[in-house]
Amino acid sequence: MKHQIAFIFTILALVFGLFAQTTMAQSEKVAGDSDTARDLEPLDFKITLSKKDFLANATRYKEEPLNDDQLAYSVYLPNDWQKVADDKLENYEFSMRLLGEVAKYVSPPMGDDRAVFLIQALKMEVFMNIEHWFRNYMSVNGLYIDGIKVFSNDLVHAEYNIFQGSRSYTIRAVIQRNGSRVIISEYKVPIGVTDEKNNQRWVMTLFRLSNPATNLLEIADNYAYLDIASHLYPKEWGAVAGDYDSVNDIFATFGRRLVFKKARKKDDLHFLARSKGLIETSLISKSSFPNVQHKIAAILEKYKGVDFDMVNYETLERRKGRKDKSVAYTPIKIYRTVQKDIGVVGYERWVSYNETAESYFIVTMLMPPQKFNYRLWAENVATYNLVLDSFTVNR
Repeated sequence: MKHQIAFIFTILALVFGLFAQTTMAQSEKVAGDSDTARDLEPLDFKITLSKKDFLANATRYKEEPLNDDQLAYSVYLPNDWQKVADDKLENYEFSMRLLGEVAKYVSPPMGDDRAVFLIQALKMEVFMNIEHWFRNYMSVNGLYIDGIKVFSNDLVHAEYNIFQGSRSYTIRAVIQRNGSRVIISEYKVPIGVTDEKNNQRWVMTLFRLSNPATNLLEIADNYAYLDIASHLYPKEWGAVAGDYDSVNDIFATFGRRLVFKKARKKDDLHFLARSKGLIETSLISKSSFPNVQHKIAAILEKYKGVDFDMVNYETLERRKGRKDKSVAYTPIKIYRTVQKDIGVVGYERWVSYNETAESYFIVTMLMPPQKFNYRLWAENVATYNLVLDSFTVNR
């Protein structure tokens, strides 16, 4: 009986190990309901070792793998760690999609195992906030997040456990979007090695990419409203200007390029919204439209066939530090359909606007909900925020 139980646990460990070693390319798949939907615990940053004492026994490494400045990094590791030679790294080849491991360091033996610091890089195929990308990545790979701290749309820290073969590890990670790439940096410690926690947390707290990308034009295009204002939108999306008669009311529609052509051909924008999601913008002057709520109501009238719950809506506050300091930002309101049979799972409608001294910039989105397709929902949310947050007026 004992041998049967041991055999079963060995098989389970092997299965989890296969999940953990799944290539990063799988992160582009659609995740199910796990960490993509549930609320996660905040990440614990408690450290009992002082920074001074940690640095006294650490070596700083500043490297630029593949002579690529977007992969350049700085990390402090304990003095007795060693760097693994580049030709020993897995998936060490440059391609349009996968870089794989780009740097690896190992500790001295800890019993019959070692701690590992590893940096991996992946081409981001679709535009997402890094938190949503990481949740999808973890869910697809069958892993669960034990704690997370979101610093921005480009940077998160997290902690999770993995199984590799018959062994298990605790990982502290920094996940960062850098241009069109995702950089995942991990400090892996065998479970049971409790005296390594301080080093693990200091290493990941002090880890930095040397050249974080600030210019989104590598992954986004600029859309201009005549010479009045402009904003960014992802390169894989298309844009169509509306037929407007006055510079006091200029509007545009945004959607994914492939299905966008089908929708325009059928003259049916609801087709696009039902299948993938649709964003519409309207730049209006305050002199012509002094009441922005009346204008928003008029814009949303086209969705009369869809009954939304206008009472029980969700409000999202906007992050600070926007591109244009002369623009005021209002919270985002999220409405959900009352009828559950519409589009099989219903819709979400997002509404918000920016305000300048002379105009309002209204942005609405209609899309399938998160439970329908998490990755699709995450792409839409990231695009919606990009349109709103990159909006700037010409002086």
